[in-house]
Amino acid sequence: MKNYIIIFLIVVIILISSFLFRQNQEYQNRSIFCEFPFKSLKLKKDSSFVLLFYFSKNNCIDCLRVTEQLNKLRDRMNIVGVVPVEELENEIGFRNETGVKFSLIGVNGKLKRLIPNYSPSLIGINKKGSILFVIPSLPGDQFFIYEFLIKFYEGIVLQ
Repeated sequence: MKNYIIIFLIVVIILISSFLFRQNQEYQNRSIFCEFPFKSLKLKKDSSFVLLFYFSKNNCIDCLRVTEQLNKLRDRMNIVGVVPVEELENEIGFRNETGVKFSLIGVNGKLKRLIPNYSPSLIGINKKGSILFVIPSLPGDQFFIYEFLIKFYEGIVLQ
């Protein structure tokens, strides 16, 4: 009888440890964007992905030329500009300086960890927070990015 109790306790310990291991794995596999404040944004309901454009007014002017192309796409897809919160203190001046016409959100606190190492960057994510693509914005590539986004959007809509 004593052996059965010991075997039962070992089985229970193995089950509990496997459950804890699985919970830890699920937490580690979570996207960092699952905490992004999508609910605070006015997103189109029909779009299956969101395009986040991380940038600052301090980025090179040629790198920010992609905003002209993104402004053309804002009626077709969800585009959100993500900037340091300090730069949004004067949002009207910021918009005039950068030419941005899409939604803007400032990051601070725990959301600062979402800022990529290279800025400006375009990150396409689905509404669950999974990353679909990451494109750094380089001087002269605004037309490539525009064509890529059109083809990507058509590929998603036509599926």
